[in-house]
Amino acid sequence: MCARARWGMRTAPAEAEAVRSSWRKTAAHDSSGVAEQGERCAHYSSVGTREAIAKDGAMHGLKPYLVGHQEFAALYRVEPQMIGQWLAPSRRILDPATAIVVSGVRYWPLGFATRFGTTTARFRQVDVRVTEHLTAEQGKGWMADLGDELPAIVGQQEVMELFHLPSQGTLATRIAAGTFPKEDWLLSGSRLWLLETVIEAVPALRATARSLPWEVDETVAATLRSGTYSGPGSVVLTRGRHARKSL
Repeated sequence: MCARARWGMRTAPAEAEAVRSSWRKTAAHDSSGVAEQGERCAHYSSVGTREAIAKDGAMHGLKPYLVGHQEFAALYRVEPQMIGQWLAPSRRILDPATAIVVSGVRYWPLGFATRFGTTTARFRQVDVRVTEHLTAEQGKGWMADLGDELPAIVGQQEVMELFHLPSQGTLATRIAAGTFPKEDWLLSGSRLWLLETVIEAVPALRATARSLPWEVDETVAATLRSGTYSGPGSVVLTRGRHARKSL
């Protein structure tokens, strides 16, 4: 799903609540492993603290820190393919309900990703240097975690649906020419934008357009903001032997 709304909105209520319960218990669990992750992770384990940070970040227009498969893998010094293995139904080490889906790809709040290693049966040490690199690279933002309310986030598929563009090439040409807003995130090779970044750029898009009206479909925008968007890019398309199974 495209983020907005809280994590797990598209997950079955019982499943989502079970996952939330599991993370709450983990966040409250005091172990030597948590201490090794450093105070950065412990600071965000408090639900009250996270909610305050989320509200403050939203008020100041800050972006939540996010990771894709490649960044998640780097945090634990594994190959990106390992994230897919952790997600596999046969292993279920990483629950798919913890991710948001944008343009058919999963992304995770960095706050959750950094403490993921403390939620598994075998403790996994996060690389704090990678965490620092990611936050520095993404600029001023806030440490989002599971349960935090994320702003509406879009990729190229959602942008195409928002404006009903005739082809992906139309958008790709704009991006290549530098006449489309610069991405808010570049994660695992994919560009992501805050929905509001794109909408605020509409006057400039129209001013340089030859034929396209660049009209925002307000119905699509509303579903993106509410977390109920079900158009192109809202579902992960899997490949291989798990392709017919829901991840």
